[in-house]
Amino acid sequence: MKKLIAGLLCFVLFFGLVACQFKLQLPVSEDYLDSSLSIDERLDNLLSQMTLDEKAGQMAQGDQVNVST
Repeated sequence: MKKLIAGLLCFVLFFGLVACQFKLQLPVSEDYLDSSLSIDERLDNLLSQMTLDEKAGQMAQGDQVNVST
């Protein structure tokens, strides 16, 4: 009985880990790379795709340059 439970647990764990490897990929517009668009259009496209955490990280990144170690 213990072997059956251990085997079943390994089976579930294996397929759980395999399922974690496949993330849902949403289509991303890369218009921000198109140099024929104006800077404002490119920035609007890029900012619309960024999460709030990414935007905050970019804002804080400028402050890190001034930090001395």
